[in-house]
Amino acid sequence: MTGTTKTSAPPGQRLTIDRDPRLEVDTPEHITLAFDLAGPGSRAMAAMIDYGLIASTLIALGLVVALAPAIEGAVGGVSAATWTFLAFLLQSGYFFTCEWIWRGRTVGKRAIGLRVVSDDGTPIDIEAAALRNVLRVIDLQPGFTGILGLGLMAGQRRSQRVGDLVAGTIVVRDLVTDEVPESAATATLEGRALLTPDQFGVLDQYIERRTTLTETARRRIAARVFEVLGPLRGVNQDLRERSMDDILGELHAAESRRQASGLNRQSIRLFAERREAWSEFDALVGRARDRGLRGFSPLEVERFTQLYREVTADLARARTYGASLRLQLALDRRVTAGHNIFYRDRRDSRAWTWVRGGLPRAVRANLGYVALAAGLLFIPAGIIYGVVRADPAKGPEWAGPVMTERAERGAIQLAEGGSYFEVPATTMPLFGAQITTNNLRVALTAVAGGALAGLGTVALLILNGVHLGSAFAVFDNAGAGPILWEWVLPHGVIELTAIVLAGAAGLLIGGALLNPGRRTRGDALRLRSSAVAGLMAAALFLLVIAGLIEGYISPSTLPTPIKMTFSAVFAGILLLYLWTGGRDEVREAPSP
Repeated sequence: MTGTTKTSAPPGQRLTIDRDPRLEVDTPEHITLAFDLAGPGSRAMAAMIDYGLIASTLIALGLVVALAPAIEGAVGGVSAATWTFLAFLLQSGYFFTCEWIWRGRTVGKRAIGLRVVSDDGTPIDIEAAALRNVLRVIDLQPGFTGILGLGLMAGQRRSQRVGDLVAGTIVVRDLVTDEVPESAATATLEGRALLTPDQFGVLDQYIERRTTLTETARRRIAARVFEVLGPLRGVNQDLRERSMDDILGELHAAESRRQASGLNRQSIRLFAERREAWSEFDALVGRARDRGLRGFSPLEVERFTQLYREVTADLARARTYGASLRLQLALDRRVTAGHNIFYRDRRDSRAWTWVRGGLPRAVRANLGYVALAAGLLFIPAGIIYGVVRADPAKGPEWAGPVMTERAERGAIQLAEGGSYFEVPATTMPLFGAQITTNNLRVALTAVAGGALAGLGTVALLILNGVHLGSAFAVFDNAGAGPILWEWVLPHGVIELTAIVLAGAAGLLIGGALLNPGRRTRGDALRLRSSAVAGLMAAALFLLVIAGLIEGYISPSTLPTPIKMTFSAVFAGILLLYLWTGGRDEVREAPSP
């Protein structure tokens, strides 16, 4: 399967009134599927709708929390924690969730008529949806203006931003087909068409897209359509009382019927003979969208395969007959849907299967990058720890005044038998939610930093290492080290492992950009996208566990020996899991 980008329609196809390029994908059935690529303008409009929806929802949630009566006790803590998670998921997971569940669409994309697909024409999977949206924070720079992403889209033949390049995705126009002219031609005939097929193609394109255009763009493009059509006998083109848009709308409504009457008999016969089979195929496609062909009986699979071959042949015949553009587009979409079901990702995507084997295999397969990320985190931590321990005066300089003050207070708390940080039971849910969401943001930033040639990831790992080493140094200098170790160890092993895995994912992206080898950078990024997604998912999964421990066990009043035992046991289980998980599945897998 190969994909090529062309900036004009093939000979004999419709004229174009915009400059959006087209992506053509050759399927194994020797049928070319064409996708109209969305440009920066339409994508920016869709993003404005989405961000407006996010902002309004956040404001509404904030007003509910601010105006609702105060809720005391454990119920209040759970409510505040729930709000914290919802706000985080809305800000960080809106685009991913929508594009995953709605197969490449968000509310804004649905409104504008866009869809995200893989650059080979297949639907995006969960990995692609995650990667392209984790890197959104890079595309929005500087300062969330979106200049970087828009600039890349304008300069790329396929209008791809950083997230698209890494995930191997494109954004295409997702036009909804109306009733094809052949359907009207089977029932009634109108007079002779006023427009040539090419002229009607221009008018048809304008009518399809006019709702997505601004008022200024609509007037400008309508004027261009007027130039293409020229004077028409029997059409009132007087602009003194009506706008060009109104005239073109009326002309399209009448000309659609006349164009249908002028269709050749072969395409009308094709529609009349095959429409029942197409309806049956549509029903099977609708059933197969979620589970693929696994939910079909053997007879249904055989029938689906037969219909797919027939619809593919129907598309070729429609093109040969010179059928209406609407009919060709409708058949093109059917073939695309069947193609996507046949060649969809067949890997088992069940969450438990991935946790049991996929996660540890992803870690082991990239041990080199994991070791590099660990070195960037722990080597600076060890160096700064030694520097501050040797010269306590440097403690406030490296750890900051807040951490230095906590160390001094920690020494007093240790002498009095207290803990590093005591959290009331009623506020533990909120505390755990805040800790978890903060750690998740750090991990996502570490992954996204890889798009800056890896420099963002390197900087984040080193800075976190410096903070870690300086904090332990000032506590040990103040004689309060045990109180910090008691706090950190229960969750720290898991949390730091997760940060290292997120850093490894970012370094994988940076490595593909800096050293793509004999491949293009785009190909190198796509080749590593699965590994990046696996490491990122592993980091996020572990951080959720670490956040729960940090919110409920670390600040608890459990005796220190129990906390230390818990830490050691959990660390052992984690290492055993990462080292052995999924090995049996690999041995049991059949040979290719």
